[in-house]
Amino acid sequence: HLDEELIDQWDVLPQFVAACAFANAKAPGGSLSRARSSSASKSRLSMCTMSAKGSPSSPHPHPERLTEKKTGDFGPCCDSFVFAIRRGEHNMSWTKTTRKQYRREGLRYASDTTPKEWILLSRLLPKRGHIGRPPEWHLRVIMDAIFFILATGCQWRALPKDFPPFTTVQHYFYGWRDRNIWRRINRTLVERTRRAAGRKRAPSAGIIDSQSVKTAESGGPRGFDAGKRVKGRKRHIVTDTSGSLLAVQVHPANIQDNHGAVPLLKYIGLIFPRLRHIFADRVYRGPKLLAAIAEFGKWTIEIVTRSQSVGTFKAEPKRWVVERTLAWLNRCRRLSKDFEATIASAEAWVLLASIRVLSRRLARA
Repeated sequence: HLDEELIDQWDVLPQFVAACAFANAKAPGGSLSRARSSSASKSRLSMCTMSAKGSPSSPHPHPERLTEKKTGDFGPCCDSFVFAIRRGEHNMSWTKTTRKQYRREGLRYASDTTPKEWILLSRLLPKRGHIGRPPEWHLRVIMDAIFFILATGCQWRALPKDFPPFTTVQHYFYGWRDRNIWRRINRTLVERTRRAAGRKRAPSAGIIDSQSVKTAESGGPRGFDAGKRVKGRKRHIVTDTSGSLLAVQVHPANIQDNHGAVPLLKYIGLIFPRLRHIFADRVYRGPKLLAAIAEFGKWTIEIVTRSQSVGTFKAEPKRWVVERTLAWLNRCRRLSKDFEATIASAEAWVLLASIRVLSRRLARA
């Protein structure tokens, strides 16, 4: 019975839902009139809004939001966070200005590539040979099927019938994985993204972090992370200072971060010779990591320590960028757990999530 056009505070949302549930519980079977329910719910909503924002006499005023001031050294994440509740529209957490840019209307599935995105990706995919039977499926349909599995997290056999057979999609996915096509596409998109932002193609500084995720019953290498209490694998990533994924390595979760970072930084040193400055948290402190990667030149690992007490949150300079990248990647449900039996497939899906983010960003530019 409520027709609230816009609620622009995230903190009001739980109280708003509770007020609606309370109003519905008071009128089982429609015993109360619509007007009475609406007025009662609106009054409760106004009371919740006052309590959420805080009053002069309240001992706990509303905490300062991250969107009201600059975060780190790169400015605010976005202008503001709003939560729109409208009839017949999708609920999205962007402003009115950016809402149209992120909507994917007019596509068969929201995970499908747009014409601009496909133009970017088609030039990076391997060319098909002219020997043998002509292909039955276009490469764009193959990529849409792979992105559908990435976005929805469905099983291979649960692929909708309007896509090619799942065995055909698997053939391309595993073939391009073994030929390092996904790594090459991601690196090319990173360079183009940096050039579009007015920066040099090769970064000179990076940010490293890891994420522990649970594994499924598929098997494969796994371990127990005693600190996070997670049995599974770690996704070790390095990003540039704008959040673009430079490299990823997946390994069992029982490997410590300073040990797992050695092969990852060696790989970074090979593909990006100018990158010798790494921002990290205090897990990577100590001389052992620097000694292990000393063969690639002089490295600088700058430790960004916490500037607040335990139990509170504050976006730390530089480090919040890699945390934001992990959040971008985790929007793909295939990455909610590690469902893969091999390390190569686990890394391929992370690279595909990065390719999806970068291709959409370049297509919107």
